[in-house]
Amino acid sequence: MPPCLCTGDLICCRSIDCFYSLGGEHQLIGTILKDRNLVLYFTGRFISSLGDNFLLFAQSIAAYLLTDSLAGVGALWIVRGVASLLLIPVGGVLTDRTNRKTIILVTDFISGILSISYIFITQGNHYWLLPLLAFASQSVNRFSSPALNASFKDVSQNTDLEISGSFAAVLGQTAVIIGPVVASIIYFIFNGKTDILFIADGVSFFISFIFMCGVYFGKRTNPESKKIHFYRDMFNGMNYVKENKPLLFLIILLIPIALTGKTFEVLVLGISEMKWGIGTIGGIGIYLSLFALGGIVGSTQIHKWKHLMNRRRFYAVSTMVLGLLFILMGLLDYLWVSLLITFFVGVFSNVTVTMAQIHIQKTVENNYLGRVFSAWTLLAVIGGGVGAYLSGLFYDQFGLRVSLILFGAFIAVPYAICFLIVWLKRI
Repeated sequence: MPPCLCTGDLICCRSIDCFYSLGGEHQLIGTILKDRNLVLYFTGRFISSLGDNFLLFAQSIAAYLLTDSLAGVGALWIVRGVASLLLIPVGGVLTDRTNRKTIILVTDFISGILSISYIFITQGNHYWLLPLLAFASQSVNRFSSPALNASFKDVSQNTDLEISGSFAAVLGQTAVIIGPVVASIIYFIFNGKTDILFIADGVSFFISFIFMCGVYFGKRTNPESKKIHFYRDMFNGMNYVKENKPLLFLIILLIPIALTGKTFEVLVLGISEMKWGIGTIGGIGIYLSLFALGGIVGSTQIHKWKHLMNRRRFYAVSTMVLGLLFILMGLLDYLWVSLLITFFVGVFSNVTVTMAQIHIQKTVENNYLGRVFSAWTLLAVIGGGVGAYLSGLFYDQFGLRVSLILFGAFIAVPYAICFLIVWLKRI
């Protein structure tokens, strides 16, 4: 984006540099509020994200109580991962070849019904419904996720993506903070009953549906006139990614980042039990809130690092730091260290993912965005699924500290070796 010439009018200044030079850091919310389209969009997605955190919390608790093992929590992620692997490519093709707003509205409505259906798990002791509903919910999500990511550029056409993307990340992490805390409170108030959390998630999708009805998604440019042919369209998307080397690097990079995130989501149960001693469930909200708080802080600093957005070394270093943080958490057995490291894991993981998403939205052709984000999600599911299952399995077999060190080394060592080789060649 070329730099703008500031005329003194903040509203007319669309350059992110000029925005922050005018003190826009304190007017970020005010700028978003002036864009009615984004207000409707963010309101609907925030409420939906809040409900999603209720659902994930309740699903994890239900899986843990049913199996009495963290491996059971990881296995639930495997179920969700299978659904993703089967339907991610289809969702990407439909996103690029059909109406994206229609996809979002239909999936919101269906997701609301599925979320409320979770109450039958406990009321009728039909525990076998948990993996089935988890599979169904994730299947629907695989259609909505690429549509939301691909359409965000059009929804934010009156506001710079660096501004709206940063705000979206802040809002999402705010939901992550509020969600687990409120979910934990509800869980204890209702004596371990998760039904109210499932109902709240369903209602959140219906509210999101109402707000998304009023969002303008813009007109698609250069639509493909051919009929949908899933295999051909999927291979076209794969070739597009394959021929774009920087894009391919960003997508592959998400594997260790996704592995880090899902590993933390599973091991946080063990971290809570070991560090706080208030039961396996008690401290989950504290750690997840710190993780999200780090994400918020990181998102507000994206404008300072945006010049690194197209540099592969930045993403590699950030990922290596995540691995080193995991190793430190495993080596240092102090409560305050675990809290501090959790915060910085949130900072680096959120900054890396958000900057990569903004870069993709700004550089990829509109008619390929759905398939590109589907490829991104596909590799993330693979990395996240492996991390979620193995972290629970390692925890049961080797304990928390060894699990943290092993996963940290797996993430950090490859990048450290690459940097060492480059450094030795320069000597």
